[in-house]
Amino acid sequence: MTGPASAERVLAYLTTGGRTIAETERLTGWPAHAIGRLIARQPRLQLDTGGRVVLLGEVVEPSVRGDDAVQALHAQVDDRRAALGFTWRDVRAQMRLTLRSLADLHDGTASPDVCERAQRWLATLTHVPSGPVDARELYEQMKARKELLGLTWSQVAIAAGSNCSTLNSMRRGLLSKQTQVRVQAWLAVTAPMSPEEERRSA
Repeated sequence: MTGPASAERVLAYLTTGGRTIAETERLTGWPAHAIGRLIARQPRLQLDTGGRVVLLGEVVEPSVRGDDAVQALHAQVDDRRAALGFTWRDVRAQMRLTLRSLADLHDGTASPDVCERAQRWLATLTHVPSGPVDARELYEQMKARKELLGLTWSQVAIAAGSNCSTLNSMRRGLLSKQTQVRVQAWLAVTAPMSPEEERRSA
């Protein structure tokens, strides 16, 4: 996964041609709030009345670090992802995030919304059942959730990190350990929120 541009490159964009924060955001993939923090940490940079960066003398070396707590959250997600055998594509589909959002999480610049989704994903998947289950019963649970969410089988397969053929084989009682874990994780992630959770997220 390719992350956003480095701090040095962002500074170069900012100071070349007097670009605005919005222009630099489009060019580098950095969120506006992170660019604003970068500018604030550079004593020789300031914004003019038109919102463009003005260079006062030489640019000092950037000393940008992402938020340690956010980067630690990314590490927890990565550990859990590896333990469940998920790819980052699986995680992205389950959290309903973009690749850029995951890159921001990695770099410690993710928005509060992205962090909240990551925390909920972790909390939901902390205790995924691992004992033997009936493949046909698990298939029916998956089918009911699919219909509740209005998804296609292809969408379910992508979100669960599987494929339609493998999911369909569950109707015949065929279920590998990996598929079981992935389907149970998907069911956990897509479970409707309780009234208390809805109040907290409102």
